Amino acid sequence: MQTWMLFYMGGGFLLAAFALPMVRHRIKPGGLAIFPPHGRLEDKELWYKANEYAGRRLLTVGIGTALAALFIYVWPGLGLSEQNYIMAVSGILVGLLLWAAIQIYLFRKMLN
Repeated sequence: MQTWMLFYMGGGFLLAAFALPMVRHRIKPGGLAIFPPHGRLEDKELWYKANEYAGRRLLTVGIGTALAALFIYVWPGLGLSEQNYIMAVSGILVGLLLWAAIQIYLFRKMLN
């Protein structure tokens, strides 16, 4: 089960690392990003604002997943089987991703 904990923590921190350039305005319009530049997002200021918002949500998902993987692993008395551990952390990951996707969608809709 330790391998799965390391896998989820590594994946969470990797997602957080990929989100940092978005938060720091390092992704230029037209580059690899969640928001394709069309409509009002062709304005650079709105582009960076939208990408920063999305990056912060993805940063939260990454760190949240890594922390959930660690805390569920070390929580005393849980005694989860490997399969239940995978299901628990995957459920948290999916929930966080769903939350982020809805937040990003609503923010983008607000900008257009």
